[in-house]
Amino acid sequence: MPAGEFFRYGIAFAQNDETGVQKALNSLRGKPIEPIILVIQAQGQCSKGKVSAAEQTFSRATELAQHLGLKEFAANSRLALATCEVEIGNTAAARKAVSDALAISDDKDTRLGAAIALGRLGDNAADKAIAVLQKLFPDDQMLNSVFLPLVRAISYTQHDKPADAIRELKSAAPFDLSSGPHGAPYFGMDY
Repeated sequence: MPAGEFFRYGIAFAQNDETGVQKALNSLRGKPIEPIILVIQAQGQCSKGKVSAAEQTFSRATELAQHLGLKEFAANSRLALATCEVEIGNTAAARKAVSDALAISDDKDTRLGAAIALGRLGDNAADKAIAVLQKLFPDDQMLNSVFLPLVRAISYTQHDKPADAIRELKSAAPFDLSSGPHGAPYFGMDY
C-alpha cells in the first residue's frame, strides 16, 4: 500500500535513516505515484541544504509527471522548486522555475502558486499575476477573498509593510476556521 511507504519514508527521513529512505523510494519506483514521492524527497533535500540534488530530483519528478500526463502536477513540482530557490535566496532560479511551471500548465492552481512564489520574492510580477487571476476568475470567492489577499500580504511583508499585509488579510477573516466552526469569536480561548 503506497500510503504506508509514504509514512515509512517520512519516519526514515526524520530519523536521518538513509537506508530506510532509499527502501521507501525504491518501493514506489515505477508506480504512478512516484512523482509525488520524488517531490517530497526533493523538498527534504532542499531542507537539508542539498540544493543541487533537490533541483535534480524536482526535475525528475517534473519529467516523470509529464510522461504520465500529469501536467498540473508537473507544473506544481516546478513551483515546489521555486519555493526551494526562494528559501535560499536564489531569485533568478526561482523566477525561472515559476516561468517553467506556467509553460507547462496555466490552470488556476498553477497561476496561484506562481503568484505566491513571485510574492515571496517581492516581485512586481506578483501584481500582474493577481490581476490576471482576478480577471479570469471574478466570481471565485475563495480566490478573491482569501488567496489573492494572502499573495498581496506576502508581497507586502517582503517590502517591509506589515500594516498593509494585515489590512489585506482582513478580507479572509470570515473564512478563518482556525478556532473551530464558529470562527473568530473564540480565537485565542485555547491559550
